[in-house]
Amino acid sequence: TRQAKEAAERALRASEERYRAIFERAPVGFFQSTPAGRYFSVNPAMARLLGYDSPDDVLSTVTDITAQIYVDPARRAEFQRLLAEHGEVLEFINQNRRKDGSIIYTSSNARAVCDEHGQVQYYEGFMTDITARVQAEEALRESMRHERERAAELQIIMDVVPASILIAHDQLCRLVTGNRAAYLKRGRPPGSNLSASVPDAPAASRVQVRQNGVDVPPSDWPLQLTAATGVEIHDMECEVIRADGRVTYELANVAPILDEAGRPRGAVGAFIDITERKQAEAALRESEQRFAAAFQTSPDAININRLNDGVYIEVNTGFCDLTGYTRSEVIGRSSLEINIWADPADRARLVQGLAAQGEVIGLEAPFRMKDGTLRTGLMSARLIDIGGEKCILSITRDISERKKMENALIESERLARSTVDALSAHLCILNETGQIVAVNRAWRDFAAANAVDPASVCEGANYLTVCDRAAAREPDAAAMAAGIRAVIRGDQSQYQLEYSCHAPHERRWFVARVTRFDGDGPNRVVAAHENITAQRRREHELEAVALTATALRAATTRADMIPVVVHQAFNLLQADSATAYMVDPATGETFVAFGQGDSADWGGIRFPPGAGIVGHVISSGRPYLSNEVHRDPRLYRPDLIGDRRAMACVPLVVQNQAIGALAIGRRTDIAEEELRLLAAISDMAANALQRAEVLESLEQRVADRTRELAIANERLTELDRLKSKFVADVSHELRTPVTSLSLYVDLLEHGKPDKRELYITRLKQQMARLRIMIEEILDLARLEREQSAASLTPLDLNTIVEHVVATQQPVAEAAGLTLTGEISEPAPLVMARPDQLSRAVTNLVTNAIKYTRAGGTIVIASRTAAGRACISVTDTGIGIAPEDLPHLFERFYRGQQVAQLDIPGVGLGLSIVKEIIEAHGGTVEVETQL
Repeated sequence: TRQAKEAAERALRASEERYRAIFERAPVGFFQSTPAGRYFSVNPAMARLLGYDSPDDVLSTVTDITAQIYVDPARRAEFQRLLAEHGEVLEFINQNRRKDGSIIYTSSNARAVCDEHGQVQYYEGFMTDITARVQAEEALRESMRHERERAAELQIIMDVVPASILIAHDQLCRLVTGNRAAYLKRGRPPGSNLSASVPDAPAASRVQVRQNGVDVPPSDWPLQLTAATGVEIHDMECEVIRADGRVTYELANVAPILDEAGRPRGAVGAFIDITERKQAEAALRESEQRFAAAFQTSPDAININRLNDGVYIEVNTGFCDLTGYTRSEVIGRSSLEINIWADPADRARLVQGLAAQGEVIGLEAPFRMKDGTLRTGLMSARLIDIGGEKCILSITRDISERKKMENALIESERLARSTVDALSAHLCILNETGQIVAVNRAWRDFAAANAVDPASVCEGANYLTVCDRAAAREPDAAAMAAGIRAVIRGDQSQYQLEYSCHAPHERRWFVARVTRFDGDGPNRVVAAHENITAQRRREHELEAVALTATALRAATTRADMIPVVVHQAFNLLQADSATAYMVDPATGETFVAFGQGDSADWGGIRFPPGAGIVGHVISSGRPYLSNEVHRDPRLYRPDLIGDRRAMACVPLVVQNQAIGALAIGRRTDIAEEELRLLAAISDMAANALQRAEVLESLEQRVADRTRELAIANERLTELDRLKSKFVADVSHELRTPVTSLSLYVDLLEHGKPDKRELYITRLKQQMARLRIMIEEILDLARLEREQSAASLTPLDLNTIVEHVVATQQPVAEAAGLTLTGEISEPAPLVMARPDQLSRAVTNLVTNAIKYTRAGGTIVIASRTAAGRACISVTDTGIGIAPEDLPHLFERFYRGQQVAQLDIPGVGLGLSIVKEIIEAHGGTVEVETQL
């Protein structure tokens, strides 16, 4: 018994140890808890499941299972209710909170442990982590939901795709369904059996399939073949002959439907109608054939080069004709090798364009031909694929002749543009809507000069809109717009309008001419605006001149004319004041002769000579204009200006002499053309004043002329007397030597022989005297003839002095005299006849030699005195009596003392000197001492 008891105790201990070992090492979490909700025993697996470090950590930390472990406290109440009702709980699914706050799904199996009275003592059970299983189940449910959605979507997709999708539900394809396209293509209602082998299939669904032109039995059709054999079919092209005889083409892709054992139990296939593609391929093949023919026969140069190295792999006949190369000379060589690119930059642009866009359109470049000449080509190129290799297909058209024509056209257009730009008229070209399509330089310059935005009146702007906007303030703009519209509509071929367009400081007028011209292109209208301001100004000036001339003709005296001139200037120039100033010849002062407007009460005001703006105008002879006259420092009487800020003043000039001035003042600006008009009025006034002065002095001139004529008659009478006296004197002077000659000839014939030599000497003396007299008379006559045709030349007086000294030196020495010359530097210059001036000085020297005793001196000198050139002849001769001086230069006059000394001469030498010097504009003076 004892042994049995010990054995039982050992077995119990062993059982407890095994239970403890299982409890401690079990992979599931064991727990024991009180009904109040507190663990009092857990194994390590339970601690790990809840995220605690050890069982003790769980027991010490978890004091309220409901609050700390259960995520949903209601589940704890449900757990306890089940235990209370059934005593146990199996597979209780719950969400538990771990120590770190994370949530896990657990499955618990527990029972209630009761005492002998049936009272619950505690709960015990085990708990496993089923989080992964729950997540997998949720994923599976989600997947199934997605599968259902995808199935619906797949059905939608199948219904919207254009391809026919057929599903064979058995190996023999007795039941075939499809998508919407399949039913529509076969003319069957959705959901019906599409199998062509079904006995009751309609005739329209029966087809015959061909492959490579051979009929295929139904068992070998793609769907039946795959359903029967499980072989996938990819991109099988089938020619399908419908029951109605139509031929279509389909591209079949079929996959088998396998059962669990992998055996085919049906098939699904997509059948794409490629009828249009096949037709396109046929058309493409035909196009390729045509391209091949066009490639060779095209007049353009076509070449194909590899992209990587630029080697030619094909060229056409056009390429060879253009470049001069044969096909064999370029195939296998690159463009760089044959050096066809004239500019490497063009080749770089081609490569860059192909790399960026895959094609280049319209590359214009020069190309070098085989013979070295350059031709201009228009190239288009694109990347193509040949046998998996990238190549460049290039087409080049020879545009050399076109370029020449284009260049000629460009040059022509440039010349035309230059011609249009050179025009002074402002031109613009409008289209049929009034939009500006072109303008010339004058148009742009006018817009810039008038501070107009070029964008509003140049290309792109609508000129009609510009005119319409300006019509509210400028009526001419409305008329211009209406005229342009009429020309555009064709109502009239042209339109013309004269209008004003005044600037702030200038009054301007223009004429606009609108002309329509029709060509092969769209209709165009040319609007030309020409500045006619100068013409208008001339017309205004002519009108003003005519009015002024008419008014001046009515005035007869200077006193009447001055108010007329002032009145015309005041009215024609719209002045606020107009004033005439005259110069007082006696004092040189300027005085107001007449005023109108603001200067009406200025009469008699005087200004010192040259004072003020008016004095400046009179002294300089130049007109004056200022639009800010109050700032001019030359203003002499600012108090007279008042509020007139603009002033114009012009001189009154008569015979190059300013006799006064005409001035206007205005509160607004005065333009340059108004100054010119004032000058025109001034010129007319000066001429009129001169005419009046002439008229006023006409009687005096007539009287003076009458008196002069009387004096002239008296002088003519005196000249006639002098002529008679000259003839008498000549006769008398000639009679004496002629009588002497006759006497000595008789004595020579009949006188004493011993006095023959004396007679001959006297005879020679009288002949010499006669010869001198005749020569001097001839000199006088010659001098009178030469004065009318005298030709003066520049003459150095020093040369005259040197010449006369040289020619008269021997004569002076023979007379025992000293003759010298004195010249000055610089040499005096005169305009004279050298022979006459030399004769005059020679006569003076000859006269000095005659009347100077031996041992005397004669000096010829040249000098400049008081701005005049002088020659003096000084001698130590006998002198001239005072009573002889007044008659010294009269013809044939000889002093009384000369007659007593018996000095030969006829009295003409000094008169010749006087007439020569006076003919040269000079004078002769005599100084003498006895």
